[in-house]
Amino acid sequence: MKIPFDLQFFAAGRVCTGFSKPYVAKYNSNAGIVSFTEGRVLARGVSVSLEPNSSSDNKFYADNQLAESADGTFTSGTVTLTVDGLFMDAERFIQGLPAAGADSWTNYGDDKKTPYIAIGYIARYMSDGVESFVPTILPKTKFGLFNQSAQTQGEEIDWQTQEISANIMRADDSNHDWKMVGSGYTTEAEAEQALQTKLGIYVVNPVVEPVADGVTLFGSLVSAMQSGIRVAGGKIVGTLKFIEGGLAESGPLAGDGNFLALQFLNIDPRATSVRVGLQPSEGTGLVELIDDPDKNGVFKITDKNTQKFMVVSSDGTHTSTTEYDLSGLTVLDAGA
Repeated sequence: MKIPFDLQFFAAGRVCTGFSKPYVAKYNSNAGIVSFTEGRVLARGVSVSLEPNSSSDNKFYADNQLAESADGTFTSGTVTLTVDGLFMDAERFIQGLPAAGADSWTNYGDDKKTPYIAIGYIARYMSDGVESFVPTILPKTKFGLFNQSAQTQGEEIDWQTQEISANIMRADDSNHDWKMVGSGYTTEAEAEQALQTKLGIYVVNPVVEPVADGVTLFGSLVSAMQSGIRVAGGKIVGTLKFIEGGLAESGPLAGDGNFLALQFLNIDPRATSVRVGLQPSEGTGLVELIDDPDKNGVFKITDKNTQKFMVVSSDGTHTSTTEYDLSGLTVLDAGA
């Protein structure tokens, strides 16, 4: 990665020319040590607005004049993000909503537990004709409920964005930081990598989705294996049908049972290894995905209550692990 530069060395000031890559992560604090987990892209960024509040300066007068003054300090604030629109999984994450039920509906009620969230993003600047990309993090925020509106289409598409707001708070470290700003980078990719590192995201795991019903894998349509499969909130739910004789004559897909077909999207270009599979498994463990041209797989579920689906990505130095709970699957028996 190139060494970042500081814009103070330019003769002119700088003008903001863009906003991109809004990220979010869970905020954690333990004995004054702040950390971030489960970081991810929130949506596609349109704009951001910060409105900090501070206490008044504390002034002391002597000899009929102002003699001393203590600066006001940050007390609270609001950040408003405009994005293209949140996927349901992102909304569940920042709002603390439960996973979708077996009927695929997400309920807003008493079990909503709003977490503290770190927000990160990149601002693009221009100075003396030179672009720079500056990552910013608000370490501790909490989102409120979102306003929502939708408008019917006329003769042309009316691009309708989503505006979401969060309260900004001081973090629980010794300095009580409320904002962190990185140096300027020469490319957006470098600024994004710095943002990911600060948020604890070294390698981003791929998106996990069910394979489309009409796809044929191992000689069987996916629709014959499963229905209503959904991946959200660290859980995989839906129905696994019973396949008599299995999908292969030997190996992990042999024999009667239930099979889960998944695809893996948006492989991180920094990843040198992406392994996926069940733990515990029927002896195969996690299998390497990085050189698989189709980036999909079929996995035999033998015990939905004890098995977990795992995704482990590595760049050779850092590792990211995502675990999916399978206990919400409906597993059909023979003849069902």
